Amino acid sequence: IGSGIIGASCAYFLARNGMRVHVLEAQSTVCAGTSRACDGLVLVWDKPLDATFKFAQFSANLWRELADELPIPFDYAQPGCLVIAESNEAFEQAKMLSQRMHQLGEACQMVEGQDLRAFAPHLSHDVRGAIYLPSEAQVEPRKATVALLRGAMEYGAHISIDAPALDFQLRNSRIVAVRTPRGNLSCSAVVIAAGVWTPILLTKLGMPSLPLRPRKGHVLVLERTYNIAPCPMLEVSYTSAVQSCNSNSTDDDGAQIAFVLEPTVEQTVLLGSSRQFVGMNMDVDLRIAQAIASRAVRFVPTLSSQLLLRIYVGLRPWTPDGMPIISPFDDVDGIYIATGHEGSGICMAPATGWLIAKMMQGDELPDYAKAFTINRFIN
Repeated sequence: IGSGIIGASCAYFLARNGMRVHVLEAQSTVCAGTSRACDGLVLVWDKPLDATFKFAQFSANLWRELADELPIPFDYAQPGCLVIAESNEAFEQAKMLSQRMHQLGEACQMVEGQDLRAFAPHLSHDVRGAIYLPSEAQVEPRKATVALLRGAMEYGAHISIDAPALDFQLRNSRIVAVRTPRGNLSCSAVVIAAGVWTPILLTKLGMPSLPLRPRKGHVLVLERTYNIAPCPMLEVSYTSAVQSCNSNSTDDDGAQIAFVLEPTVEQTVLLGSSRQFVGMNMDVDLRIAQAIASRAVRFVPTLSSQLLLRIYVGLRPWTPDGMPIISPFDDVDGIYIATGHEGSGICMAPATGWLIAKMMQGDELPDYAKAFTINRFIN
């Protein structure tokens, strides 16, 4: 259930493993939710040192394989990324990050002074320094979602749009069908990959509450009339914004603002990032957009000459411990959950689909999979 990047990945890996797959999408087009309103960064460096780090590393490797495996291209590239330290204090934080990456086997290089100016000439000259991580990658999220769905279809999967899951039919605590506007769809298993809408579906299965909240984010899309940056760029404090729950931001209503810039293959520039807890509100907030733009111009002053084309808004599925939920739902046999990736859904999508397929087949799972169980919230 769900045809965003997570649902598409689950469909692909399940179909590739020989299962009969039917994707249900409530909207009139696939990839209609958060996956169409986000950047395409495949980052490992920003993950905390828990199960998510190994999971992200594995998923980044899967993206590299999928670039050759999927039937249509999705703008996969591996330009690396530049993690920027604005001040002396941030530079010390960057040094510690560099040491950690080396210890974890991730290539990285400290860049400062004239070397930094030569590598990123449009970066503000008062920036203290940066880390270059050559292994970081990017995809185009909508194209990647469609490529995964197309790959699933080549393995026999079916896709239905305008087909919301209205209810579930159980027999002896086991799923046997999903009710849709077109009738009941018989099944032996269901993967709920509906992002922030997942808790609504789980209530139909008897789960009263799941501590998963929508975390609103804005993405600004700018024209790119010159080579603004050699690779995606983020400020080192981006991780603090991701891992925080509220406040301590540059915005006065508790929104977290951190500089993120992604040059795309389509000759645009994506700017972020913002994080807010405002319920299911999907309205563009021009004040937040202005805060993102101001933060970006502070790091790359020449951005002020670029035309703003559009603004996207998406709702990231947030969990209290910052880890996704990739798990069977023990109360009902045959129900699996795949959500809660917050801003890492693009990065972790392939590994999520791979892991769901392993779970459904009863295969041995990696140790880190235990951290993603839904039981950590139920119990």
